[in-house]
Amino acid sequence: MDLSTRSSAAVRTLAPGYFALVMSSGIISIGTHLRGFDVASVILLIVAAVSYAVLVVLSTWRLIKFRRDLYDDMADSSRAFGFFTFIAGSNVLGVRLMMEGWHSTAAVLLLVAALTWLVLGYVIPWTAVLGTTKRPVLAKANGTWFIWVVASESVAIAAAALQPVYQDLNRLLSAVAVFSWGVGLFLYAAAGIFVGARMLQYPVRPTDLTAPYWVAMGACSITVVAGAQIVEMADAPMVDATRG
Repeated sequence: MDLSTRSSAAVRTLAPGYFALVMSSGIISIGTHLRGFDVASVILLIVAAVSYAVLVVLSTWRLIKFRRDLYDDMADSSRAFGFFTFIAGSNVLGVRLMMEGWHSTAAVLLLVAALTWLVLGYVIPWTAVLGTTKRPVLAKANGTWFIWVVASESVAIAAAALQPVYQDLNRLLSAVAVFSWGVGLFLYAAAGIFVGARMLQYPVRPTDLTAPYWVAMGACSITVVAGAQIVEMADAPMVDATRG
């Protein structure tokens, strides 16, 4: 098998959740930056940025050439919610870039992420849960469902972080932050119910307890962080109504 064939096969089977690489690299980069480990932080920022660019290219390639495989992933409730890692990865990278003064780039990433969040928020539940003919859907619920929560809260954090920079968009960014945070809270409860019901109603094998279940804790943490960011935002009607 030549390089072209292997590359094509790799793109065809590209997992929807690969943008978790950007999320994790970006989060650790933010943490090391805050702790003063600048060299490590910059290296991880480069890893996150390069990974993001490569994955965008590969995902676009897959969308164009392997649309059927992409749709199959979107119809699989055990994999479909991995697409939300693109949103979280975009916003984590944007927040880290803001620390380097790249505010315009962060704003573009937030815009792309927010629009994608709105689109996937309708598409994924329909294709993977409501529209699929495979039953029972609940049997495939797993920790990846919490990535929808992480994506929602990442929009809130990025909007809150950009508010001091774009003060003329104060009310808009406040509304986006509070709205996405509130949606994330609801989704956390919903995902918890569905995943909990799956674990109670269907046998749980050792192979089922994979890493995605840890997203339940990550989703809780980022929800708290987003709420804390909103509390610290400048006064605006939406913020004032929520802060208490």
